[in-house]
Amino acid sequence: MNTPLITVVIPAYNAAGTLAETLDSVLAQTYRNIEVLVVDDGSTDATAAIARDYARRDARVFLLEKANGGVASARNHGLAAARGDYVAPVDADDLWHPAKLDRQMAVMLAGGPDLGLVYTLFRAIDEQGDILWTQPRFTCEGRVLARHVYVNFIGQGSSLLMRRGAALQAGAYDPTLRDAGAQGCEDYLLQLRIARRYRFGCVPEYLVGYRQVAGSMSSQAGRMRRSYQLMLGKIRAESPDLPAVLYRWSLANYQAVMAPTLVRSGKLMQGLAFLGRAALGDPLAVLDRFFLSPYGHRFIKICLGEMLRGVWSERAGGIPRPHFLDADPVDLDRKGPGGLLERRLRRLAFVDLDPGPVGCGASGPAAASPPARP
Repeated sequence: MNTPLITVVIPAYNAAGTLAETLDSVLAQTYRNIEVLVVDDGSTDATAAIARDYARRDARVFLLEKANGGVASARNHGLAAARGDYVAPVDADDLWHPAKLDRQMAVMLAGGPDLGLVYTLFRAIDEQGDILWTQPRFTCEGRVLARHVYVNFIGQGSSLLMRRGAALQAGAYDPTLRDAGAQGCEDYLLQLRIARRYRFGCVPEYLVGYRQVAGSMSSQAGRMRRSYQLMLGKIRAESPDLPAVLYRWSLANYQAVMAPTLVRSGKLMQGLAFLGRAALGDPLAVLDRFFLSPYGHRFIKICLGEMLRGVWSERAGGIPRPHFLDADPVDLDRKGPGGLLERRLRRLAFVDLDPGPVGCGASGPAAASPPARP
């Protein structure tokens, strides 16, 4: 069987509390031909010591250290040092199912040279690794640029397997978002730039545990919104061939997704403000999502509970939550998004079939020979 080298890149900043668990899940992969680059981005805790200890015990693990420069800079540092033709990034607090890389590489090798990226589905997990919620079960494959601009159907950056050359050709991770005080959407921006040139594939299984830290989303909501707007502006400038309405729909959809998260974390007024902006940008979608679906009824329940200072919890009713690694990654009962969102995605698939002229104005590190290991 053909087993090319995969470089796993783990950007880590003060990640001592979670890095070992992440490394354990990476090293447990059934796909064995990997190198693991932990990029310590100027941590002040024991992150480097933990990575160094793993490197002593497993020859596949390497520690790269650099001055603090943000997550895009750290990922690019690992990307430049990668020896594999394929790169799989994972954040230092996320988890992988043992079969993740095996199943992704099977899709990648079967897809041909214009398949640039293979992603998987994910489940959100808490600090203990228990499942908080599960991503809707729908996938977009092939040429996906218009659909991916409309909605970030991948949703996070730890589920990707990319051709290294495709990532470099797309400009790698863009550090200018952080320079503008709007760090957060670097993963999404790179995915969209890859989508301008390559097809996407998917393994429709829940193979990534995406860690949610209590309070972090609500405290960073304003910055994330600025990051999203800046990212959309860059893609719009690079993709004038796409319908202009996509960008308005996209921002509205992002704000609609954020609204329940903010309310659930106690930021009622901020959540309602996000919902109001979403309604101004795409009133039909907000009507469909929040007033004509069970999802919307649940949101109203959360709002009422917050206004009454009640306690709302995913654990309501005493329902236990399994650990991510104990759950079956195949969930055929999980439904897609439904409603207007799903109908629009079906229509936008026809836009993706005729993407027009392709080009990416971003510039990034050249595909040079990787530096020697420390």
